[in-house]
Order: sequence, then C-alpha cells, then structure tokens
Amino acid sequence: MAKQPPTKRRKKSLLKAEQYDLIAEAWTHYKSYIGASDDDEEIEEEELEEEEEERDIDEIFEVVSLLSQLDIQTKKKSDACDVFNTDSFESIQSILPIMFSMTYLHIANHSMSEELEQPPGYYFELSLMYWPENPAANSLLADYH
Repeated sequence: MAKQPPTKRRKKSLLKAEQYDLIAEAWTHYKSYIGASDDDEEIEEEELEEEEEERDIDEIFEVVSLLSQLDIQTKKKSDACDVFNTDSFESIQSILPIMFSMTYLHIANHSMSEELEQPPGYYFELSLMYWPENPAANSLLADYH
C-alpha cells in the first residue's frame, strides 16, 4: 500500500519558504538602507558620512511593504523579547517585531528632517508598538516632544 503524501505539511513548508523569501528580501533592503555590506572592508569616516547622506528612504519603505505581508504580532511591554538574552529568540519570526520597530524608527528619524505623509510622532508610535522597550525610539520620542 502506497503512503499518501502529507499535503498539509507541504503547504506549511511552502508557506514558510515564501515567508523566509520575504524576510530575506526585506533584510536585503534594510541592509542597503543602513549601508551594511557583507564585505569586511574598513570604511573611512568620510565615506560613512557620504553613505548616510545617500541613503534612500525608499529602501526602508520597501522593508515596511514586505514585512506588512507577514503576520507580525505587536508586543506588550510585559511580553516583549529580552533583546539582551539571545535565548529568547526562538526563530527568525521572534526577531521580526524588533526589525519592524527599527524600520519605523528610521522612518521617524527621516521624517524629522524631511516632510513625509505622517509626522515623526506617528512613526515613533509604530516603532514602539512593535517593540515597546526600543531604547532608541523611546529616547528620540522623548526628545521629539
């Protein structure tokens, strides 16, 4: 008697594969925005300043677009990941709220110097919705107000 293929398992695997593709693409755009590369080249301070000026905000909005397709749960202060304890990261999905939070933080920071559709406070709030303990977002939001 021939075994029946586990169709449910294949669908879940395909779904996870598609999710990982989205996450990988989002990570590529995020790294492009922050000027990170896979090379271990040393970057001179002047080059770093030039890269910061050339950052393309469209890269970070692409991250939002990609991550928005995933079911990323917002966190409450009480159940947020302990980012200083890497054992709390059970999977790639467990760090997505932090990536989403940092993405919105970059948008908020950008919107302080250049007018976007929403004011900076809106993006700070979104950042803190995904990672309430985000120290950078909390600090910048306090300075913004």
